Amino acid sequence: MDSAIRYTFIIPTAEFDPELPALVALRSLLGGAQALNQSQHAAPHVLTWEVIVAVGRSPSAQRNAAVAQAQGEILIFLDSDSEPASDYLRVLEESGSFDVIGGPAMLKQPAPYLQHLFHEVLAHPYVVGPTAARYRPMGKLRPTSERELILCNLAVRRAAFEAVGPLDEKLYPNEENDWLDRAATLHLRPTAHPAHPIAPQPPAPLTIVYQPALRIRRPQRGTWQEFCATMMRYGAGRTHQFLRSGRWNPAKQGLLIGLLLFGASLLVRPLTTGLVLLAIGGVAAGAIMATRQPYEDPDAPEGAPAIPSWKVALAGLSVPFFYAAGQLRGFFPSFSARRTPHAASIQLVNERGRALP
Repeated sequence: MDSAIRYTFIIPTAEFDPELPALVALRSLLGGAQALNQSQHAAPHVLTWEVIVAVGRSPSAQRNAAVAQAQGEILIFLDSDSEPASDYLRVLEESGSFDVIGGPAMLKQPAPYLQHLFHEVLAHPYVVGPTAARYRPMGKLRPTSERELILCNLAVRRAAFEAVGPLDEKLYPNEENDWLDRAATLHLRPTAHPAHPIAPQPPAPLTIVYQPALRIRRPQRGTWQEFCATMMRYGAGRTHQFLRSGRWNPAKQGLLIGLLLFGASLLVRPLTTGLVLLAIGGVAAGAIMATRQPYEDPDAPEGAPAIPSWKVALAGLSVPFFYAAGQLRGFFPSFSARRTPHAASIQLVNERGRALP
């Protein structure tokens, strides 16, 4: 078995704290990995690892700095509040061949009522479409795209990351969407292990997969202000991504186009437009209520709040409005531009807070 470092866990944070939820969860997770190494059912690889905590104020730059220092074969990107499930590494080892793999970021239990509501909204396929898979387990192990993956729960082979290139440090959020879009268009020539040579192979696309059993838990937004601001930030990030990459996708800007058309029609025929909007909203809310597919969280504590369908529907109607408003805002960088700090302002430490060489 190969004893080189198998996994590098990369965690960006504004300030180091040994009690960061991600670090607390990793202590338990990696203790289980030690037991797996010693068992008769050990994985094909010795599950060796390292943890790099990147301290700074620009998550994209922090992650890039950590990758440059990483020694692991597989890079695991977590947020500081991501808590991997106890079987995380086992699921990863049993997921077959991949270059990029990710799973859902589920709600940390127990949680306040509003966190449950917002998570229900984001996990509803009729509200956010395929993106719901980022927040609840959906389907089975399968090829996927950036629509179903999220950077707070993403594992990437280091060779694939280096081939695609670093995260765009001018983008936050949507840096992972841009990176995954680039990864989806890249073809690599397979490399063989020195002990198992193979005939030359033609370049093949990266294997990007969604694994519903690869789960982490984290809190959701706790107030309406935070939730709406997040939707606007996501929308602005999407516009920034398209403007920087030049890969303009009208389908993904549909909400913005609809908002602009609505604004123009409101100026011309305000009463008719208002009635049409009310009818569309009513139909959409009815569809959400009638086709709701609740996910029964096995770890939800007894007495966890049950969110009525009508509340999910009403809250869900806010998502496209604030997301589209954010897309429009993204055309005005002065409102949402972030300044990328100099690399010297990023500190890399291990899980104990000791600076890395």
